[in-house]
This record gives sequence, structure tokens and C-alpha cells, in this order.
Amino acid sequence: MIGEAYGHRRRTDRIAAGAIYGAYAWTIFVLAERVCAALMPALGLVFTAPSSPNLLTMWAYPAVGAVLGAAAGAILPAAAVSVHARRLRSLVMATLVLAFMFGAISASFSRTVQFSIALALMLLVGLGGQLPEQRPRWAERIDIFSPWSLGPLLAVPYFTKFGGPLQSIGVKLLVPLATVFLLIVISIITARQSRRRRLVAWRAGTLVIAALTIVSIYDASLVDRHKSAADATARPDVVLIVLDTLRADRLPTYGYAQQTMPRLHGFAQTATVFDHASAASDMTLSSTASILTGVYPFQHGAYTRRGQLVGSEMAHAIPTLAETLSSRGYQTFGIVSNSGFLHPVYGFGRGFDSYQWDLYDSAYLLDRIWLLTTLGRTLPHYAAADRISNQAISAIDRAGASNAPFFLFLNYMDAHWPLAPPPAYVERFGTALSPAQFATITDETLAGTRPLGADERTRLGHHYDGSAAFLDEHLARLMDHLKSTGRYDRTLVIVTSDHGELLGEGGLLGHGLGVQEEVIRVPLIAKFPGQAEGRRVHGRANHVDIVPTVLEAATFVEANEVGVGRSLNRLGQKRGAPVVAMSFPANGTGVEMAVYLDTAKLVVAPSGARHLYDLGADPGGTEDVAAGQHVLVQDLIRQAREINPPTAVGLNPDLLDRLRSLGYVR
Repeated sequence: MIGEAYGHRRRTDRIAAGAIYGAYAWTIFVLAERVCAALMPALGLVFTAPSSPNLLTMWAYPAVGAVLGAAAGAILPAAAVSVHARRLRSLVMATLVLAFMFGAISASFSRTVQFSIALALMLLVGLGGQLPEQRPRWAERIDIFSPWSLGPLLAVPYFTKFGGPLQSIGVKLLVPLATVFLLIVISIITARQSRRRRLVAWRAGTLVIAALTIVSIYDASLVDRHKSAADATARPDVVLIVLDTLRADRLPTYGYAQQTMPRLHGFAQTATVFDHASAASDMTLSSTASILTGVYPFQHGAYTRRGQLVGSEMAHAIPTLAETLSSRGYQTFGIVSNSGFLHPVYGFGRGFDSYQWDLYDSAYLLDRIWLLTTLGRTLPHYAAADRISNQAISAIDRAGASNAPFFLFLNYMDAHWPLAPPPAYVERFGTALSPAQFATITDETLAGTRPLGADERTRLGHHYDGSAAFLDEHLARLMDHLKSTGRYDRTLVIVTSDHGELLGEGGLLGHGLGVQEEVIRVPLIAKFPGQAEGRRVHGRANHVDIVPTVLEAATFVEANEVGVGRSLNRLGQKRGAPVVAMSFPANGTGVEMAVYLDTAKLVVAPSGARHLYDLGADPGGTEDVAAGQHVLVQDLIRQAREINPPTAVGLNPDLLDRLRSLGYVR
């Protein structure tokens, strides 16, 4: 038994015992996490723990546990069997709590994180009480160092984020607090049992968790929801693809000379291409929320406010596209590469039967080990296109087993920094940079310590184009598989980007820096059910048009009253109404807004300055023509105020004052 080695006097025995118990405890924790993720759909809840087995993560947990357990065994002095066992268990459990707390802090500063940190601190105090040879009386009464009791405790904070019917703040806080209280009571009762009975409980719990995990690998939901298949043949499948950080002007479909994405270009030949599509925001969080709700950032609330690092979650009062389609009998699948801004904590998992967000690669884990941060920065922190397409193909095959139509939401991240596709793809377009060169150039340019040279900018462009080419190959593989199922013709396929990227224009790199055309202009291509001939539309389109487009196709009713957008299928060569794009800089300097009306673009800077551009004559938006156009400027501000009114709830006073100065809030 593990416990028999705890009291050995030899240091090597203590290290071995620590490694065994560390691997055991961390394995129980990850198995419990997987079971929770599998069982929550049975209750109609969207659980924010990882939603599918990830072999890298599954094996990493016991390996990390073994290392930390061995370290604990090495630093603990020899002691009586019972004392040494208690101390070792407490230290190993403390590593789990610390890892949990660090992960919570890395996620965002929200109610869930605050609750998680408070819970973790409480657990650390309890574990600390187990270390003295003579424990305090209260510590003797709490069996807190068992992995089967600690694991559920660490899962409790996630219940404050579920997407079920209990959405009031009071209920959200009451449920986890009651669960914590119940688990502590159970641990107190367990502590009064004999050591033999506790071992039996541990072993029984381990076997049950292992059995449930095996079942969950084969069916992550464990529940057949029996969604209605009525009229399924008449309703199209929907595939919505967001290509993170992909610029429209770097695609042959939009006139780029390089063949970065020839297969996507072929797809566009029999689809509808929107020549002038703009993002709702310059950041993934806000723009994707607009894609999935059909409203602008001020309505859905998912944007960065002053004092925040990563933004707020979407408002629960506004249904997501997945929630709406799920309520109408659709199977819903979400597979995303951006595990940061598309994390379920922001509400993106709402409405999905399966939402896979934890597909990040090894560099994500490396980046969380401080000594390897430099190495981690030069590798992709996201699942590459091949893996996303593999998961998408698997989802399509699962959906094919049902008569009900499906909605598949995909997010690819290969065109995002650090632009590290296989080198052969970069070399199609020119000389590649080494990882060290790439990191140095981008770091120093972003820090403003050096200008970006012409040759460096060209070579960074090669990496960007190579990333697009790699993405194209695996996107084509997905399309080919969809065709092989016989469902392609009846499927609504929409391909877009959440925003673009600055590649040296104005000496800048990245996005989230404003409403420049290189960032706000995005590709938007839609293949409607039954469409076989290509079409190009010059009218101004926006992310908010996607939800009404999907709902119109899915329900055969006009959906122009949904949100603030209009169905793309009804968009003409001129829109005749403005659309909006917004930037929320993380430094809290203020909101920058762009208002588009056909070829006119008005930019309202955080300072209140207003700039007008004629994109028909100046596609890059570089020449300000606001002088002498006061009436047009005021009219654009008025129209934008009508379609994108800010919600005062949750906005800080400084931002409200700025909005009032712009005439946005009365």
C-alpha cells in the first residue's frame, strides 16, 4: 500500500512514496474533472471544465503530480508513519490548490475568479493545519487532504458560470456555497472513520471515477437529449467558420496577387462574396460575441472596460446563436482554437451540446512554467488547423448519426501571432525568419524600441501568408469531407474573420490598437443552401448580419428584426444604413469608434476628434476629408447612436462621461 512507505527513514523511500501519491492524487483530480465535464450536459448545463479528453493534458497531470510529490517527499523530514503520511498528502493537495488558483487568476478578474481565489485560500489554510505534528483540534476534524473530496471542491466555482435556467446572481452564489458546506460536512464525517474505511472509500471512488471516465470518452454527454427531428430535412445544416486575425486584402478572393488561400478562393467561386465587410470590433472577444449574438459590443457587454485586463462576459439577457438553434432542435457543436478569449467564462459555451475550447498545444503548458517562458513565446499557443479540422470532421460524423440538423461553430487561429506554420509553407512566399529573429523583431517593434525595417516587414508578411496557406489546406480538407457526406449542398457555410492584423502599416504590429482598415476590413463569404453560382455583393456588411442570416435560413422566416443586423441574403449593392466598428484599448484610454455608410467612414477618436474618409477614392482610409462635411459627420453620429446605444449598466463613470461628450448617452 502507498501508506506503508510514508514512514520510511530513507530519503529515497520518501521520494518514491511522494511520487506515487502525487501521481495518484493528480490523476484522481483530472479524472474527476473529465467526469464533471461529461455529466453536466445531463443537467442541461454548460460546464466550463475541458469538454473532451485531451491525451496531452491527461498524461501531463499524473506526470506533474509525480514530480511535485517527489519534491514534497524530499523536503519532508523523517517522521512517524501517520505524521509523515498526513504531511505528504497535505503538501501534494496544496500543489493542486495552488495550480487551480494560478489557473483562475490567469483566466480573468470576474466573480468566478474571486470565488475561486477565496476558496483556494480557505483550502490552503485547512491544509496548513495538517502540517504540525500536533494538529489543532479543528484540523483533526476535517479530512481535507483526500483527492476525492478536494477534487469536487475545486470544481464548485465553475457552477457560478453555467448556462442553465438558474441565472440569478443569488442562486449562482447559493449553489456553490451550499455545495462547499456539504462537502466539508462529508469530509468531517469521513475523518471520524477508521483509516481502513477511508482507504476503502478512496479505492471505491477511484474505480467509479475511472469507469465513468471510460464511458465519457465514448460519449461526452452521457445523455441523449432526443431533440426533435421534425422537419429536419427542410432545415439546412449550418457551418460558421471564423478565421482568427485573417485580413481580407491578403486573400486572392479580394485581389491579393499571392495565392495564399487558393482552395478558399475556389469555394468563393460558387458562393456569395461580400466585398466590403467590416468587423464589429478589433478584438476577438467583442467581435466574436457580435458574430454569435447579432448585436454590437455595447449591447452584448463583452468588451474591455477601464481597469480590466481581458474584458467581461456576454450579457445573459441576449441569447446566443447556439442557444436559439438548440431550442429549435439543432445539434450544436463548438470547436475553438482561441482558448483565451473564447473561454466559456465569457459565455461562449452557452447553447452548445459540445464546446471544445481546451485544444491548446504543448506551448500553452510550457508558457505556464516560468523557466520556459522564453521558449513558450516562440511556439503556437493554440491548436493548429489540422487539429481543429480533425475535430470538426469528427463532429460532422457524429451529427450524421441523427436526423436533426446541426450547427457547427469553428475558430481557427493559425493567422494569429506567433505565425509559426511548418516552414515549408512560409518558404512558398520567401525567406523565413528563425523563431529567435521573429521574437526579437516583434518584441522590439511592439515595445517601440526600434523601427520595423522594410525587409523585416516583408519577411513577417511571408510568415503571415504561409500561415494562411497552411490554414487553407486544412480548411479545404474539412470542405471535402462535408461534400463526401452528401450534406454540403443543403448546408449554409459562412466563412469570415473576427478582425485583421497590422503588419507594419504605420510602424504598428498586431491588433486591438484602433479601427484601421487593415484590422476592421474582414473577409465574408457565404454559400447558401442550394447555391451553385458565385455572386459578389458591394453593399456594406458587418458581423451583426450573421445571426439574422442564419436564423432566416434555419427557420424560413425573415429574420431582419433579429438584433441590429440584416440578412446577408437580402443585402443589396448599397446598404443605405450605417454599421459600426469599435475598439476598446486594454490601457483604458477610451473607446474609438468607426461608422461606415457605404463608402464613407467616420472615425471618432477617444479624444473626441472626428475624421472622415472616402473609402471609394481612398481604400486605406488615410486622407481625412472631414473639413467641410460637418452635416454628414453629424448625421453619421446620429444614425450610429440609434443602432448602437450603450447600456449604462456596468460602464465606469469615465467612460460614461466620454460617451456623453460624444452625444452617445443623454
